[in-house]
Amino acid sequence: MRIFSYRNKRTLRRIALIALLAVVLLGLLILARISYLGRYVVYSPNGVYFDKTQKLQRTPQTPEGPADAEDYPFETILSAAAEETDVDPNAVQLQGFYISTTMLANSVDEVRQALADADGYNAVLIDVKSPLGNFYYSTDIADAQTADADIAACDALIKELTETPDLIVIARVPAFSDPNFVAKHYSSALTTTSGDLWMDERRCYWLRPDSLDARSYLAAIALELDARGFDEVLFDNFTVPDDSSIAWDAEAITQVAALEDCAETLGANLTGSSIRLALGTTVPSVAQYASRVYITTEKANDVMTMTEAMGEVLPDPATQLVFVTTSHDTRFDAAGVIRPLMGDDSGD
Repeated sequence: MRIFSYRNKRTLRRIALIALLAVVLLGLLILARISYLGRYVVYSPNGVYFDKTQKLQRTPQTPEGPADAEDYPFETILSAAAEETDVDPNAVQLQGFYISTTMLANSVDEVRQALADADGYNAVLIDVKSPLGNFYYSTDIADAQTADADIAACDALIKELTETPDLIVIARVPAFSDPNFVAKHYSSALTTTSGDLWMDERRCYWLRPDSLDARSYLAAIALELDARGFDEVLFDNFTVPDDSSIAWDAEAITQVAALEDCAETLGANLTGSSIRLALGTTVPSVAQYASRVYITTEKANDVMTMTEAMGEVLPDPATQLVFVTTSHDTRFDAAGVIRPLMGDDSGD
């Protein structure tokens, strides 16, 4: 019989492993004992001995007092990032360009290149709907019609701009000029004293600001633009045309009161959304419901006049008042100013 058979070798390995574990355990116990007895070791001139009669207690920790400035003769530098605060977009004076429907219809690539070549701007305004009621993006609003343009390219441009950091992107919408909507909602339209639908010089039908359907329609547009990432929606030409042929029962509600009520309703509908309401108006009582007011004019004298007028309702006219103009008169720079990105600034 072999002494170191496979079974015997296996048994010997187990015995060796158990012995090794016992040695390790014994070593740990010895270390623990030494550590425990270490507190009783007394070092004296006569040698080292154990004194288990001594009382052991924690040494009280004296809190450190404030450091003396002389101990640290260097200046503490705070990180600038720690002092940064979010800037209210309304507190920014806008300097930028607008993109008309004609620019979009002609070539989105040219628009993109013009933006790349431009500098010194913090805002871009895009006409997302024409006075004819045609949309320049792929809208989901019922019965809405898109323009005869490359809508996919328009969508791509809008996405690029709304995702650009530190750029304020404004969607401009003609507030009440919309023949397409009127064609399906006659009761929401302005009429003449003879009962016909009222038309402007471009033969466009207009909505009534006191129409509930019209208000719901505008609110739906604003919320859709919010979902697309726009910072502001500008309902431009937020007015009732000054034409005596328009039928209006002023005893029921004045035109200004209807505009005020419409603006307030739109603001209420946008509560909880990220998009801000902007209005194209020169009437202070209407402007009070807007985060910004846009005025289209070529007269630089209007800057001072409108700043004084809007000062009653806008806390900071220099940032909340924006002039849309083709003029390069430097007086416009006292407030926000939006100029055409390219030469052709007309729309369809």
